[in-house]
Amino acid sequence: MKVASLGRCFLEAHHLESLERLHGILVEAEGAVQDSEAVEVVMSSGSPVGAAWLHEHPRVRWALAASAGFDQFDLVAARAAGVVVCHCPDYATQAVAEHTFGLLLALLRHVPTAAWQVRSGGWAPLPLRGGELAGRTLGVIGFGRIGQRVAVLARSFGMQVLAVNRSSSEEQRLRLLRESDVVTLPVPLDESTRGLIGEEAIAAMRPGALLVNTSCGRVVDSEALLKGIRSGKLGGAALDVLEGEPDVSESLLLAEPKVLITPHVGGYTQESVARLATACYEAPVSFARGKPLHIVPPLRRSA
Repeated sequence: MKVASLGRCFLEAHHLESLERLHGILVEAEGAVQDSEAVEVVMSSGSPVGAAWLHEHPRVRWALAASAGFDQFDLVAARAAGVVVCHCPDYATQAVAEHTFGLLLALLRHVPTAAWQVRSGGWAPLPLRGGELAGRTLGVIGFGRIGQRVAVLARSFGMQVLAVNRSSSEEQRLRLLRESDVVTLPVPLDESTRGLIGEEAIAAMRPGALLVNTSCGRVVDSEALLKGIRSGKLGGAALDVLEGEPDVSESLLLAEPKVLITPHVGGYTQESVARLATACYEAPVSFARGKPLHIVPPLRRSA
């Protein structure tokens, strides 16, 4: 079995050697594939795979998103071509949940500003009075693996937790937005979550509420968020993802002092990368055995 690896390959040399020696699975990096028509598996950490790519690789029957999300794959094209798409949902749960609170604490306690002030020779704590998590209400939209872990950590900080799933009613979601001091969005990107937080959702949020997004930039309407920040409706936003990443130099959010942005590192820790490498090793073995792990669920569409 031949695997084409697109983008960053998380497999170490010993993984590659073991796959070939024990299972007869050859992994070749993008651009180094000798015979594209022999490829049966595509593994992508972010490079897009659509109808054209699949047409050029007609024997592909299995696909792996080397990530928790899977929006690098055109699922409609994959299913039309008879390709089963899988992903790695477990590897970054703890890392992303912890980063959610790293961002939130940094935003509430003005950590970047304070650190820069001291680095620049200042020492003026009075303008940096922050806030505490205890007693606040956290709204979690998306109560899967990461959402549930976020809720556990939130309660350990003394926060109240409200949660909805993507299948919850509109009234339940609006209630969460109205009653939460902080809203976080651990949801995958699909047609039901694209632009989930837009003008209507922001209008429903509490004045001064904070937004944390560690899932996908396109879950939040950037223009609506910018308007909410500039109007004072929102107290701030902490984002690990942006629309259009990695080319975000034109984003107006970068200039907003109440917006904290990190470069999609929420799931990127030593421990999570090791777990991802293991998942990327196990997936092609499961394909070879005809027993794929973590198949991407059917597409959800907007109501």
